[in-house]
Amino acid sequence: MKLWMVAAVFVLCASRPGSLMTAAAKHDSLKDQRLDRTFGGYMQKMAFGVIVEETLGITAFRDGPPKTGSPEHLEHVKNVDALLAEVGQLYAEEVEKAGLSPVANVSGFPEERETLSLAYFDLYSYAQFKIAAKYIVNMEKRNSLTKKVGNKVYLMMKAYLRIETSSDPDDLEDMQYWLDLIIGKFIEVGYLKDGGVDWPKKAAKTWSDTSELSFIYWMEDPVILPSAQRLFDEFGFAQHFSSRTIQHLFDNYLVDAAEDDTFDPREHDANKVVEKWTIKGL
Repeated sequence: MKLWMVAAVFVLCASRPGSLMTAAAKHDSLKDQRLDRTFGGYMQKMAFGVIVEETLGITAFRDGPPKTGSPEHLEHVKNVDALLAEVGQLYAEEVEKAGLSPVANVSGFPEERETLSLAYFDLYSYAQFKIAAKYIVNMEKRNSLTKKVGNKVYLMMKAYLRIETSSDPDDLEDMQYWLDLIIGKFIEVGYLKDGGVDWPKKAAKTWSDTSELSFIYWMEDPVILPSAQRLFDEFGFAQHFSSRTIQHLFDNYLVDAAEDDTFDPREHDANKVVEKWTIKGL
């Protein structure tokens, strides 16, 4: 299993849903959402690859990945397979608790019909990051894990959307343009039911005058909302796939972008995740 290098560009295509388990199909129909097969599969495998790097320490090999067939390589493959099976076992347990049909593969990645299902995808994401939290106890390193995953998603979006930022920290219009396209792609592939950004009045003038600006990023029914809430309650961190992706977009402009931890989103609808962001010129 070669997980120390993932360098593929994925073309996000329309899903052709197969026959899904009844409970999962009912769950998904309530949200009127379905994940794109390529996006869903990429997210599962990519996230696991980053978790492998952060937990098994691939970078610990001073001379790069061990040679195929060497004792070090065989031991590493064994450890990766064990980690994948540990995630799979927890995933199967969570699926059973949720009253869904049993998973098809406990020792490997989910089958396509599970990946397409919002309910199964969410439970697998929970299993992945709960296992990650088991081995990564430092909060700073947990947040670093989510940032690395977000960077991978951004690079995928960059390749697919052909993102070419101006890299100009004064170019708010360019930032807004690419931000809208990225959010639109998250909606198109089924990760969000809807989403967008609410900018303040005279945003351009405020940014020009002060190099500081706050905006609201809202997401309706993000696929991983249930698992993110559980992970945050249990371990103090969550996946934040789209938020970390957006953060990497702003990095291209040498602009510091961060969520406001003091913002209270409770005035908004329960099915919406609302974040207040502030960007600052460096």
